[in-house]
Amino acid sequence: MAAGALLTAVAESGFPAASPAPVLTSVAQVLGLSPKEARADLPVRLRGMATCYEHAVMLFVQDETGGVFVYYTGDRLPLRAGQYVEITGRAKPGRYSPVVQPERIQMVETGPA
Repeated sequence: MAAGALLTAVAESGFPAASPAPVLTSVAQVLGLSPKEARADLPVRLRGMATCYEHAVMLFVQDETGGVFVYYTGDRLPLRAGQYVEITGRAKPGRYSPVVQPERIQMVETGPA
C-alpha cells in the first residue's frame, strides 16, 4: 500500500490521527526527560543566552529555567558568551543528561520574550 493510500485509510477508519509531539520550550523540560523520553526525538525550540561557546567543542545555552549542552558540530558561529540565541532542534540523550541537537541556531537581539 502506498503511503498516501495508507494515510487515507487511517483517516477514513475513524481513529483519531496521532497528535504531533509537544515542542519543548524550556531547558527544564529538556533536562526533565527520562533516558527513554530523550531517545524519542522530541522537538525543541529554546531561546536563551549562550553562556559558553568554543567551536567544535562546546555550546551551553541557559534560559530562566536552567542550562543545557547543545551538541553543535557545524561551521563556526559568530557567537560569544552573553549573546542570545534561538535554537530549534531535537532532544537527544547525552552522556549524563539530555542534550539538544540543533537543526538551526539563530542569533537574536534580546532575551526571553
